[in-house]
Amino acid sequence: MNVNFSVIYLSIIFITSCAQNEEKINDLFKNPQDATNEVRVIGAQVYNLEYNFSPDHIDNDPPGYTTKDEAVAVEILPDESILVAGNMAIPDNGNESRDVYIAKFTPEGELDTNFADNGYYKFDRDNFDGAGDIVYSGGAIYLVFESRSNATSDSSQLAVTKMDTDGTIDTDFGTAGTLYIDVGDKKADAKRAFAASDGIYALAVGGINATSKRNTFIYKILSTGSLDSTFAGDGELKLAVESDSQSSFGVYDTIKTDSAGNIFVGGTRWNGTSSRYDAYVAKIQANGTVDTTFADNGYYFRGTTTYDYLEDFVISQNYLYLPIPRWKNDFSGYITHLIRLDVNTGAVDTSFNNGSGEVVFDGYYYGRSDILDNKILLSGAIINPSDAAEWSHSYIKLNLDGSVDTPYGTNGVFERKEYSKLNSIRDLRVSSEGYSVGVGHMLNEELNDQVIFIQKLSF
Repeated sequence: MNVNFSVIYLSIIFITSCAQNEEKINDLFKNPQDATNEVRVIGAQVYNLEYNFSPDHIDNDPPGYTTKDEAVAVEILPDESILVAGNMAIPDNGNESRDVYIAKFTPEGELDTNFADNGYYKFDRDNFDGAGDIVYSGGAIYLVFESRSNATSDSSQLAVTKMDTDGTIDTDFGTAGTLYIDVGDKKADAKRAFAASDGIYALAVGGINATSKRNTFIYKILSTGSLDSTFAGDGELKLAVESDSQSSFGVYDTIKTDSAGNIFVGGTRWNGTSSRYDAYVAKIQANGTVDTTFADNGYYFRGTTTYDYLEDFVISQNYLYLPIPRWKNDFSGYITHLIRLDVNTGAVDTSFNNGSGEVVFDGYYYGRSDILDNKILLSGAIINPSDAAEWSHSYIKLNLDGSVDTPYGTNGVFERKEYSKLNSIRDLRVSSEGYSVGVGHMLNEELNDQVIFIQKLSF
């Protein structure tokens, strides 16, 4: 079934004109406005990290240089405050380094100046680090990232930093608060993470071996900063998901657990045999053993004649819901297929969506997802029909049978048709209090910079 959506238009958010070294903010947290039907824009912030977090770097920017500020992960704490993590590119006489940051915002969208260093913590190491995810587990915050010495280095480690909710680093964890893990043979790309009963599960892609193939690794990390030896024997599980290219693997990977303690990993791999990207899901038991009764010996793969991506999924009752964006054969943009897998067998549920087996969203890239009260929220982007390189934010709310939850937005969809390059939701959380928070980054022509954004919408 192809779904055509009508559009919600929001007024363009004003940007305050500020002197150099001052904040430049798109601010709707202080000026809430109602949208159509049930969706209310609780707030939206746009931050230029150079201005907000590191004004000392402004004068050193080369003329016309566009920084690459990124927001890639979000977490909502029990007190409803919001954590955002990402990357901040710092130019230095034309040589770029990239710092990982984590920032804390109040429920109203202001930087919580009581957190860390006036609202944020930045790993200012002159390296080329890359943020992966934030997880709140057992009263502590875990930041998962890639630690790399410089932009051209082909060697890196998976890094996990533990801190209190006020931003204080737990120096008893790992080495001075950070645990470093060698992944595979050489290079580690930090991916998503998920809370465990004691600590977290962390996902990484790494290992460049003699055949130039890379693998996905799962680590169970205890709150003490050591690997859990009850998981896969030593705390590390290497999945039998290989890439035929060392540079085109693990574009997206995510990890979640179900109520029975089973672990599901989903992501994307490069299939060199057919020159395409394939989406995959693997099922692992709590002890770190692959469940070979699931799908094909523990793994489900979906591949077409083009590129199929998977960067997130939700679990509800006995099903996995997989939003799979696919690059169209004519290269005109994306189309997203939502399918449903049985959590026990890994079989595609062909009865889903009135027997069609999938829901199709033409012209949309829905990558991130979350669930609350048996309602699925997908987020990502609507593609500009006139320019496939320009995107704008889009959300859609669905029932478990695949039907659109029409009270949400306009016919179940909430959008901002303000197109710009790289403009998409990069991570999403839905709070039990009845709202969603989406984060991402986009090119802002007025600021001549790449900026991060935070959106808070009623659910």
